[in-house]
Amino acid sequence: EVLLTGHHANIEAWRRQQSILRTYERRPDLLDKANLTEEEGEFLTKLIFQKNFDVY
Repeated sequence: EVLLTGHHANIEAWRRQQSILRTYERRPDLLDKANLTEEEGEFLTKLIFQKNFDVY
């Protein structure tokens, strides 16, 4: 959906979030030293909270 809008800032933010998600799933240790913006840090916090409370 974000990719279809053509809004370049939103597309870049979405790509960065997807990158953070993949890193969290594969190499979470790398995120300890990552330079994240405030928005990216909030995204990561929400992601961790969501992953810890997912019901299977």
